[in-house]
Amino acid sequence: MTTRNRIDIISHILEMMYKTNLSYVQLKDYLMTLSDKDLLRYDSNTHTFKTTEKGLRFLEIYNKLHYILRDEGQQQQIWEQKQRRYGGEMSRL
Repeated sequence: MTTRNRIDIISHILEMMYKTNLSYVQLKDYLMTLSDKDLLRYDSNTHTFKTTEKGLRFLEIYNKLHYILRDEGQQQQIWEQKQRRYGGEMSRL
């Protein structure tokens, strides 16, 4: 595991908020929802959120599903391109 300093973490949070168009209020709401669903745990001693085992399992499953759907989407695009390129010839194959 890599050690990150406070500035790196702040930078990542701000970048994530910018890319996802999240306001501070929305971010707080999502953190509470993730905590309520036991995907994150707040450590009051260190004032940090930690990903739970359930949260890690969620990420693993989500990433696998995203990979499968992305590949399937790419295959669908290839099929559609071939259909456009070859027209009715593809239906006879």
